[in-house]
Amino acid sequence: MAGDTASEVAALRTSVDQLTQALQLTLGTLATHTEMLGRILAAATQPTPEESNFGVAIARFGAALVRHGETQTAIRWEISRLREDVLAAITGEPQARS
Repeated sequence: MAGDTASEVAALRTSVDQLTQALQLTLGTLATHTEMLGRILAAATQPTPEESNFGVAIARFGAALVRHGETQTAIRWEISRLREDVLAAITGEPQARS
């Protein structure tokens, strides 16, 4: 019976050691997560730096898209006239514009 008790105590100590190690690892992970969340919250609550040109860049990008669309429209119009201009140059007769 003494052997059984010693084995049981040894097994219990092993279990306690394993639980202790698991809790230490868990605490380390929680500390890391707490630090990461703290940094995220700090970054999220900071005012936008004055040097940030994000809004200006987006506005310029939007304006460039509008200009691009206008240019594409002008190119389409010029291409649509190309047929008549080529016919006029070949035949020597002005073509009706559409």
